Amino acid sequence: MTLSAINGAISGVDGRVLGSAFITKGNFKSYAKAGSPWSAYTGMWGHYRATDLFAESSMKIVPETFPVGTRFNWDVVPSSQWGGINGYLTVSYGNYSDSPGQITPLQVDNIGSLDVDISWTYAGNASSGLLSELWLSSQSAAWGSFPQTHEIGFLPKLSASSQTWAAGLTVVGTGSFVANGITWNVRQSTAADGSTPYYIAYRPGYADFKGVLPYVNLFSFLKSAGKITGGEWVNGLAFGVEPLSGAASLTIDKFEVTYTQKVGVPAITDDFTGADGALDWSRWTHYGGTARVSNRARTPCNSDTNVAAMQNSSKILNLNDAPVWIELCTLPPVGNGTKISQISLSGSAGTGNEPGFLLYWSLGVQMLRMKIQGSAVSPTEIPYDSVAHRWFRFRVFAGNLLWETAPDGKTWTTRKSTPVPTGLTSQTWGAYVGSSYPGTSENSATAGYSEWDNFNIVPA
Repeated sequence: MTLSAINGAISGVDGRVLGSAFITKGNFKSYAKAGSPWSAYTGMWGHYRATDLFAESSMKIVPETFPVGTRFNWDVVPSSQWGGINGYLTVSYGNYSDSPGQITPLQVDNIGSLDVDISWTYAGNASSGLLSELWLSSQSAAWGSFPQTHEIGFLPKLSASSQTWAAGLTVVGTGSFVANGITWNVRQSTAADGSTPYYIAYRPGYADFKGVLPYVNLFSFLKSAGKITGGEWVNGLAFGVEPLSGAASLTIDKFEVTYTQKVGVPAITDDFTGADGALDWSRWTHYGGTARVSNRARTPCNSDTNVAAMQNSSKILNLNDAPVWIELCTLPPVGNGTKISQISLSGSAGTGNEPGFLLYWSLGVQMLRMKIQGSAVSPTEIPYDSVAHRWFRFRVFAGNLLWETAPDGKTWTTRKSTPVPTGLTSQTWGAYVGSSYPGTSENSATAGYSEWDNFNIVPA
């Protein structure tokens, strides 16, 4: 089947008629119009390696379902001067390689899940293979170029020549790993630059594969084999075909990515259940009348102008390991001051760069202020909503500190994001929560209390 015959037999939009060099949808994109060596219309890699290569390629796209329905077509007569693949026609997720990405880069050790669920239809000459891969980097890069330290990929379909190539590669570690009940062989080659290590995973017997490609399991295997450290960055990935010879097509029937940050176990959790009285001293240092009342932590507003009611966590909380969150159940009345309740993080290095949520009154309106004490970072203020802002959370993600709120402890909305404050040792904090400091212009002297619950507890 020729390329013209393949093109005539399928439906979709010819990529060349699109108004942009890229088609994008969410975190997915693909090259459309000519203008890049990766485009199906500019020509494939072989054009830059040899003079006697004959290669045509094209793509058709269904914009409503993209990336599903994308079809790459090619017709290649290989060059006598070049025995390798002749391109990589792909749909990318994020910044696969020097391209506009939309995912947040993460280091390998901070990735909770990276599952690539694929299904595909291949038609025509069987001499080309399929590949999903990514480049690890020493740098975070949401877009643009970045140094590439390792090439890592899965081969869902291997041609006969690729099978011969794979059979001669160096075995990595124990040779294979199992994920989701499926065995993957792992071998080492070298990337096209001749020096960067290239690690591939494929099914025993070179079986075709459709389903979830378990990147995190592959990372763990390579780390245990001493091939990566876990400190490398993932900026994006791709799925597509590497044309070798003949006329054929690849249709993407499914391309879904689950990509999340790793969330560890908090150093302290407390639902404040127990007899009325002192809080658990193994978890909290507390003063100013703070106590457990009716299975909640209560921090009163004191008449003593020198005493604040607070409770401080007794262990360091590393936000690189796990977020910190709490539920605010009761607010004190406004009184004659402004500040009512707060939850803040106290820096372990004592720099004064304490991030915090503050609830206060301004001209009769309850406001939620998110700020960093003692820094030049401007506060973010929004009207307080007792339903939408019932839960508060601090979280570190990709080098940024996030202030987040939720109505239910599950559906979080990011309200503020800044680079992690400097001067804090390894981004570690103690949490303190409490009621107003009375007696100053920013504080309330009115009797009352705040009540808190579910510190680092996920609600049922």
